[in-house]
Amino acid sequence: VNKGIAASTTAAGDVVTHASNIAASSPDLYGWLATYMSMFQSVACSAPVIQLMSLLRGIHDTTGLPWWLSIMVATVMLRTAVTFPLAVYQQYIAARLELLRHEFMGVMQTISMQTKRAKQEYNWDEPTAKMYFKKESGRAWKELILRDNCHPAKGVVMVLGQLPLWLMVSISLRNLTTGRPFADQ
Repeated sequence: VNKGIAASTTAAGDVVTHASNIAASSPDLYGWLATYMSMFQSVACSAPVIQLMSLLRGIHDTTGLPWWLSIMVATVMLRTAVTFPLAVYQQYIAARLELLRHEFMGVMQTISMQTKRAKQEYNWDEPTAKMYFKKESGRAWKELILRDNCHPAKGVVMVLGQLPLWLMVSISLRNLTTGRPFADQ
């Protein structure tokens, strides 16, 4: 193991240990810090973080590249394997939504004509007609989205995939540089 990246403890590791000691010694004032440290330590020792650490070590040990280049190679690999497919899927959903918007304009015209006809036939006032139009257009939009399976909330799928990945890689790098959770090895 490269001694530069897997040193047993560093100043950053000492700060985390010191913060844990402070939080444990005065729970009233630093209770939130103890909770934060507990959550952070459980994430730092989680299976995905350990796997990413193994991946980073494997790339470094297998290729013999310096650590900075090993990190870049791992980044390209992870972005290609995880982020790129999510970006393609997000673009697919966005394209389907754009096609639905054009179709929805025709549906809106039909609903508008139905609303005008119902307003005259049933002697509706303006607020009732607007409520009917709004209700029917919402129903029609939901039907189109369900039919094509492209809910607008799926547009954040890349962020929901990339953010945890970024956090796990960052914590993995922190663990490797401070020797945690493998300080005994």
